[in-house]
Amino acid sequence: MILLPLLFLLNLTPSAYARTPRVVDEAGLLSGEEAGILETRAGEISEKYGMDVVILTVYSLDGQDSESYADDYYDSHGYGLGGDSSGVLLLLSMEYRDWAISTCGEAIYALTDYGIRDVFSQIAPYLSEDEYYDAFSAYLDALEPYLDTYAQGSPIDGKAPAYDGPGSYHPGTQEETVYAPEKAPVLRFLLVGLAVGAAAGGVTVAVMAGQMNTAKPQRGAANYVQPGSYQLYDNQTIFLHSHVTRTARAESSGGGGSGGGSSTHHSSGGQNHGGGHGKF
Repeated sequence: MILLPLLFLLNLTPSAYARTPRVVDEAGLLSGEEAGILETRAGEISEKYGMDVVILTVYSLDGQDSESYADDYYDSHGYGLGGDSSGVLLLLSMEYRDWAISTCGEAIYALTDYGIRDVFSQIAPYLSEDEYYDAFSAYLDALEPYLDTYAQGSPIDGKAPAYDGPGSYHPGTQEETVYAPEKAPVLRFLLVGLAVGAAAGGVTVAVMAGQMNTAKPQRGAANYVQPGSYQLYDNQTIFLHSHVTRTARAESSGGGGSGGGSSTHHSSGGQNHGGGHGKF
């Protein structure tokens, strides 16, 4: 009688701990082998950086725009790692050839508007040729440097030029623009610790050296002057004129205007997201 409940619990365990796959190919663009390879790699990247990396293909958006569909799918299927549900989802919809990238949590800062445009520019040539496995492989290739650089302390960011490649790119809906707070990697803490230790050691050595110096300073040179020798009683330098030239400092050649950061908005469920979208 005791074994039956245990067997029942064991049968429930796999489904209870089953995780939503990170590669969901509802449009049937991939072979089973290709989906498996991408699933494994997306899982490795997700666990390495603490951000879910998801690929989703569907046939239709069911009347939604691609940005809203990607956001809502991410939220409703429980994606995201950590307390802020960090992650990034790439969506392809085949009915009208729509795409979207949705970011959440830390991924908003790791993959800025500049990064999203750059990632899309690297997969767009494959999408235009219907080479979907290659497109998704390129997506993972392009994504990892952004996550890695952010993990090291700061995101790859900049002011993106107008996109002129295949397909179309549009920044995500902008309710506000956020910028990544500066992160402090472990290496920086180690360097600061070494600097503090060196400074403390230097002070100690200086104090010890001072205690060993027994020479007494003399306020004059009388003890060193021979009687009857030449003596200089007064020496003055008179400052007569002052002339100051001021030159205007050249302005930065970087140009004005704002750029960088991440455009953010809220999904229908109220979750904060970044992203971009367009056609392919």
